[in-house]
Amino acid sequence: MDATIDQLDLTDSESVDFFVDMSWETEKENGLGSAVDGDAGARATHREELLGFVGEQTRKAVFCAREDGRRVGLAWVAETNPGEPWDLSHPHAWIYGIRVDPAHRRQGYAKRLLDAVQTWAAHQGFDRIGLHVLDRNRAAVALYEAAGYRMRNAYYQRAVTGEIQAHFQGVARVVHLDDDACGLVRQRFAALARTTESAASEAEMERRYAAYEERYGSRPRTEVCVEARDRDARLVGCAWGYASSGDVVADRYVWLRDLCVTEALDGATTMQDLLTAVEAWAVERGLPAIRVPVHASELLLLQTLDRAGYKATNRFLFRTA
Repeated sequence: MDATIDQLDLTDSESVDFFVDMSWETEKENGLGSAVDGDAGARATHREELLGFVGEQTRKAVFCAREDGRRVGLAWVAETNPGEPWDLSHPHAWIYGIRVDPAHRRQGYAKRLLDAVQTWAAHQGFDRIGLHVLDRNRAAVALYEAAGYRMRNAYYQRAVTGEIQAHFQGVARVVHLDDDACGLVRQRFAALARTTESAASEAEMERRYAAYEERYGSRPRTEVCVEARDRDARLVGCAWGYASSGDVVADRYVWLRDLCVTEALDGATTMQDLLTAVEAWAVERGLPAIRVPVHASELLLLQTLDRAGYKATNRFLFRTA
């Protein structure tokens, strides 16, 4: 058996077809988007959108794994900008996908493709490389962790259908998003920015926070803001999120963008109260799940979600290139 890795020529029609087919099969396997239905129109739309997106990328590479000349796997990497304002302030390499044909898995092809991607990223001068993986894909998670990738962010989720067993301590209530709550969100933002890149200047922090507000603060949607105050009416915690706009049940949930507390009270109790209030709000509006983005440094939030039965669904992993 002759196993090789080479770079796919995206000017060749057969190579393009292979690239699109592998992407489509990955969407189907992961139960994502319209690939689940598998109709011809959805596939054509997927092809158009995929090739349009790839065509806009300036620095990119698509690697192909071959067995005796036959294509059996693919990896796609390209330059990307930070997904969150507190992430790296400069572009880095992002692995958009690695897929090996099911009949050829567990034969070392995924590792070879990953090695090729990492070599390309280093030669391009990137100092960091990242990727997204579904938590249920344990084989892929194990592959990346063995290669030195570590979790930077994750999405945690829990179904909230049925009756919510509230255990409020009398500190959480739904309110409008006001200046006090925005200030607490800003503190969380600053802490995350310092964690991920301690050298960022105050001016850079201000620029990123402005981008954060523009990206998440100006969209028309159904929002929820919950605040917690102590007996002296001082703000000690807040949660802010909004309802997703999916057309199917799987795409309908509360996207809980921020959940933060001060150190003035028992943080675990306050955070649990905030989370429970958001869950009750979701049930009232027929939203079947809560999804929470978490940074790996937010230990209290991770512990709170774990105790409340939330499970990781998506992980974002990084390593030096």
